[in-house]
This record gives sequence, C-alpha cells and structure tokens, in this order.
Amino acid sequence: MLKRFIILVSCLMLIIPTSAMAANNITWDTDYSRARATVDEMSQLYNKTPIAVSIGDALGTWLYSYSTPIVYGNILYQYAWNTDSNNGYLVAVDISKSNPQSAADFPVLWAAKFSAEAGERVDGSPGASISPDGKFMSIAVGKYLYSWPMSVNGSPNVPNSSGVMKAFSRYTITGNPSQDTNLIAMSPAITKQSYSWQGTDINTFDQTTFNVPVTCAGSWNGGFTAAPLYIPLNIDPGSVIPSGFTTTSINPSWAGEIFTSSPAIQSDGYGDILFGVDGGYPVLFVFHPSTMTIGYIGAGIIKYGVASAPVVDSNTGNIYVPDKMGNIYRFNGNGDYIAKNTSLYNGNLIISNLAVDPNYIFAVKAGHSEVHAIDKYTMSDKGTVFSGATGFIDPSVVINPTTHTSLVAVNDANGYIHISAYNSASGGIFVGDGGLSTSAKGYAPPPYVSVIMDAGPNQLITSWTNDAVAGGRNGALEFWVPQVSDLTATVNPLKNQPNAMSTLYVETTIDNTMSDIVAQLPDTNGVPNPIATEMTFVSKSPGPNGTMVYRWQLPFRVPESPGNYSIPVQLRFTSPGSTASPMDAAAVYEVVKPPGGVPHDDGAVLTLGSYAMPQNRVEKGETFKPWPRDQLSMQHPIGTTYLGDTILVDLSVATPKLPDPSYILVSAHLTSATITRPEGYKDGTKWPTRIIQEPMNITASLTATLQFEETWGGWQPGNYMVETPDWAFNAPTLKIPEPANDLGVDYVVHVVYRYLVCDDYGCWYETGEMDVRGSTSAQIQVWGTDYVVVPITSGNSYS
Repeated sequence: MLKRFIILVSCLMLIIPTSAMAANNITWDTDYSRARATVDEMSQLYNKTPIAVSIGDALGTWLYSYSTPIVYGNILYQYAWNTDSNNGYLVAVDISKSNPQSAADFPVLWAAKFSAEAGERVDGSPGASISPDGKFMSIAVGKYLYSWPMSVNGSPNVPNSSGVMKAFSRYTITGNPSQDTNLIAMSPAITKQSYSWQGTDINTFDQTTFNVPVTCAGSWNGGFTAAPLYIPLNIDPGSVIPSGFTTTSINPSWAGEIFTSSPAIQSDGYGDILFGVDGGYPVLFVFHPSTMTIGYIGAGIIKYGVASAPVVDSNTGNIYVPDKMGNIYRFNGNGDYIAKNTSLYNGNLIISNLAVDPNYIFAVKAGHSEVHAIDKYTMSDKGTVFSGATGFIDPSVVINPTTHTSLVAVNDANGYIHISAYNSASGGIFVGDGGLSTSAKGYAPPPYVSVIMDAGPNQLITSWTNDAVAGGRNGALEFWVPQVSDLTATVNPLKNQPNAMSTLYVETTIDNTMSDIVAQLPDTNGVPNPIATEMTFVSKSPGPNGTMVYRWQLPFRVPESPGNYSIPVQLRFTSPGSTASPMDAAAVYEVVKPPGGVPHDDGAVLTLGSYAMPQNRVEKGETFKPWPRDQLSMQHPIGTTYLGDTILVDLSVATPKLPDPSYILVSAHLTSATITRPEGYKDGTKWPTRIIQEPMNITASLTATLQFEETWGGWQPGNYMVETPDWAFNAPTLKIPEPANDLGVDYVVHVVYRYLVCDDYGCWYETGEMDVRGSTSAQIQVWGTDYVVVPITSGNSYS
C-alpha cells in the first residue's frame, strides 16, 4: 500500500499566473527527459576568462553547493547552502544584459531562504525545477517538497525580507523510520500532463476531483512524494493527500536504499516518471502518476546502484540508465531490456549524468577521467571525446539543426571547460573546439560541479564554484560570455571619381589564423558581384582594452556613375569544426561627378581571324608561340575556325565621347584589354571546356591584339554523316555543328581632356582625367578537322 502523507500549506496558490515568461532556454532541470541537451544554432566565440559573481557576498554569508544552475528565459536559479547556520538559499540572478562586462551586470534579484528543522539537512544536491510552461517552480530541501507559482495577482512571486515566498505549498517527504538523514539528492520533476486529485470543495464541503500536473521528488531516507503542482482556490489544501511511498513499502528488504537520481518523464512529460535507487538492490523505479502506483525495471540486469538520472530519448522513446560504476543500460519505452555498454567500467565509482543527442550518448568514464561517445543505437563505444583531465562530470550538448553540428561541453575539478564539436552529416567526426574557446579557466571548485551551455538569451556558459573569488565569500557563479567581435570596413579615399582605383580596408579582432574575409566588389554599375573576392591579410597590432586588431585590404575600381554605394564584407571562420556564423559588415563610399563631366565609351570593333597555316600544334609541356602576322596564311572564312588553328584577335577602340563637344581631347590610351574565351582541355577520355581570361597586347594608344590556339572544341561535337561522301575525301562530315562561341573583350581607356571654366573675371581651361570602361564581343563557329580520331562502329570504317 502507498503510504499517505500530511500536506502543510503556508499559503494558497493561484491556478494560473497571469504573467508570461520569456522564451524557454531549456537547461538541465527544465528538460524532463534529463538529456542535458538543447537545440539551438549556438555559434559563439567565448572569452576565456569567466566573470565571477560572488553570491556569498550578495547574501552576506558563505555558500556551498553541488547543484547545477538552471535557466528559464533571462533568469538563472542556483541553490546553495550554509551548513553552519543550516540554511539553504534559492538565488535568482538576472542574466538578461547583453555584452556583460563585470559581476555588476549579473544582479541578484532575490533569494528564497529554507531553514532546517530538527533532524533535517539543507545540503545535498537539490536543484530547482521549472514547469515546462514556465508558470511554476519546485524544489526539494530537507524533508520538504516545495512548489509555488511564478506570479501572484499579476506580480512576480518573490520572497519577502525574511526570504519567504508570497505563496507556496509544502509537502512532507517521509522516509523509512530507521533512516534519519533527510538529505535531498534529486531535483523535482514536473509533468506536462494533468492528473486527478481528490480534495474538499470549501464552498459545498463535497469531495471533489480536480486535475493538475504532478511535482515529485525523493530523498536519502528512502521516501518519495508525488503532489499536485498547485491547488485550485476552491479546494481545501488540508484535504488534499499527496501520493508517496518508501523503499520498505515496496520491498521490506530494501530498508537501507536511498533515492538519488533526479526523475525523468516519458513521452515529453506525458507519461511515467523514472528514477533510480542507490544501494544493494539496483533497479530503475517507474512511478505511474495516472494510477499513483509504483513499479520498477532492470532487476537482475542493472548491476550497480543508479545514482545518476536516467534519460528518456525524445527521438526513440528508449530509456538509458547509468549505474554508479560506469555501465549504461538501454531499455525500450515499455521497460524491456535491449542492450548495454560496459566500456566505461573500470572498477571506480562514477556519479555523472548523461547527455544525449540524435546520435550519441556522451558519458563520463568511471573515475571521471574521460568522456566517451557511445552510439545510442548499437551501444558501442565510438571513442574518447575528452581525456586526461581530473574530475569530469555531467557533460552537456547543444544540437545545431542547421549545420548538423553538436557541441559537447564538460568541465573538470580544476575549473576548466572543455568543448568539442562533431558534424553528424559527415559521419560523426569530432573536429576540435568548434569555434568555442577551450581550456576556459575558472576557479577550481572543490568539489567540481557541472556546467551548462546555451544559458539564457545571450547563450552564456555558466557553472557554480565553491571557491571564494575576488576576495569575497565562498560561493560564486561563473559566466563565460560571448566575445563581442568588431568587424569594420572602410574605403579610402571615401570619395572617388568614376572608374577611379580605390582600396577596401577591413579591421577585426578575430585572429586571421582562424578566419578569412571576402568582399563583393562592385561591377561598373556599382552592383555587388555575387562571386566574392578574398581579401589579403596585411598586418596585426595591439588594440584597445587588451585586444589585437587584424587588418585586411583589397584594391578595386569604383563604378562609372556618380552616386552612393557600399561593398558587402563577410568574415568567415575557418578553424576546424567551427560552427560560428559568419560576421557581416559593409563599407560605404561615394562616386562624385567631376567638375568637367563624365566621358563615356563610344564603342570598339573586335576582328577575329582564323588561319590554318603555319601549323601551331602545341605538344605536351609546350606553350603557344604566336606567329608574326605576315607569316599567317590560309585564312578560313571570317567567323569560322578549326581545331588547333591559330586565331588572331584585333581590337580597335573608338575615342571616348567627351561630356561636351567644346571640350579638347588631350590624350586617350588603353590601360588594359582582357579577352574572355572558352578553352578546351583533355580530361581522360573527355574534352571539357572552361572559361579563361587573358590579357591582350596593347599595340597602340587604342588598339590591341592577341593570338591563341583554338582548343575549345576538342574534336567537333555534333551529328556526323554515317556514310562519308566522295567529295569529303574520307573525312567525317558534320551535319549539325555546335552553336557559335562568344569571345568578349573588356577594356579601359584613360582619357585626359580640357574643359572651359568661367567666372565673373574671365574664362580658362582646366584639365580632367578619367578611366572609361567598355566592352565588345564577336562570335566564331568551331568546325571539325581532318585530324579527328573517330571510333569505328559496326559496318563502317573511316580512313
């Protein structure tokens, strides 16, 4: 039979608080699968030195804790205690400030005080729990299970000057009579599903059924209590009997067992509640809140006590159970045993929770010296993630759904945080620090406590330390905060004449060894090129506030038309395994119309000729050798060419148009002419084509020329005649050729001109100069050649 407990209620609780919480940044004790996992696109770089917030100083006492902080929205909650006074404190800390710089940016909002009664202890490993909707909180301290609403009558439910909440309920956790220690080792669980409870209606005095969620926890004296999360206003609190049991009420021979592992809830908070027992009868208890009955699984299978929390895998419904010697057991959702992993057993004790993502169970080896990745489907050990440290405990994992990267973090007894990453899309390969700072040194916590990642809206990494920090009293929170990285882009000169050369400069505090920078340079119309150009790293030097500034630059030509423009710049992280998102910036600049106006391109003529003689076959290892123009002979019809023949390209550019017919041209000359053409190359048995750019030779002020070998056709693709006509001299005859090919030339002409300027005293000429851009193109048809090699087909042969 289940043993009944007496409920002690200090104040009535509201049914539904009216204030809404911020978005839930799920952490350890608000994720009731106990997976110690979050799903977020976490991609920050972190300061290596944490900000320490002395909670002991804030409360005027030294504090100690083994508890993991929890976060909901922008508030962090930490439980700690003082054994001299036998007082426990649940402290709320504001973590909402972006870019925090000091402990002052993490103010303590309030502290709820729990004073021990006779035979009661306030230490242990309890932590607060928050309901999945953010409206209620529970904690188990000493021999009591507490719960309260987060708001009362629309106002936050915070403690008074004595540390007592405005409204709360308190339920006794009664254990085995032979066990005197009322020590809590688990954080409560709160269901999403509501269950039926009995109570007396204060208006009618009738026995009434009401439905609310369950909050539950157990203690070292072998007692476990499941109680209503809140009691409706019309129900007499003293008439509501919570459900509970002890280890001896389940089995008289289990009188020495203690409940230690925080409960996990199946089916995302809508099913049975699972928790462990530490002792000589190792099983996993299963509490059925729908019937308020108890059962257990794993008898004869689980070898040692279950001191750490079980995990309910949200992907499969499977249950993973760690025992206190390092073995991990897998059960299905019905409690049937499937498999186990024994690779982490080494004869040493281990009390550490698991972290589970879509691929792996991250678990600490017995003795706390290594963290391993266990395939959660095969239960095989996939290798060491972290090794060689002292006192690893409670890994955490952040799952990035966009990059398919998981970040795994753990801290050790020396106060270091270790972070690794792997990409599940590439076979689960661990790739280093993932862009997060590793070996982040905190203050050595004696003993160690666990770290949480992705805490709050600013994605903090946080942990508790039992050390005194900055000369303060023992007990502090540590926050590793994201780096605020600068990325600035400028153009010099800021104002430019059309087509002038300018330089893009970028400065950043991100090391060039872990990043590169690209820029989308403008085209002639000022439109950013979709294909980004890599910038060149040039120098680094000390910057403000102890930073290092890294400098990059890239020359470019400004657009033709006056106006205001910007160049998009992006810094990309290149460190192995980095999941950090690129950083973006933009450099603004202005193109101004010169006083004399803007000359414009007046066109050009591109002449193409193809010559069969002399032969210019390029052998392997050779380069093309242009022939003198007067030696070129046997020209093909204009606009056609054949494989291996010499193509001559002549460019003749018209003098650019001046802004006004009265202006005087001083000079106009080509500064560059670049041809863009296809080029064929043999790749095995194939003859693919690529586009190349090649500078032309400037032969006079406005003319340029270039020779090259036609290679882009390979042997002419198309549909050939099956039977070769007599007039074709046994050569294969092409019926349908490929389309004509385009050859384009981009050129720049530098123009110097004089223009008339007048004022009240007379007129005179001033000189203006500008680069004018232009382009032209022509087509050429590629035909086959008598040197083609044609495969022999059945019934046909070619000479």
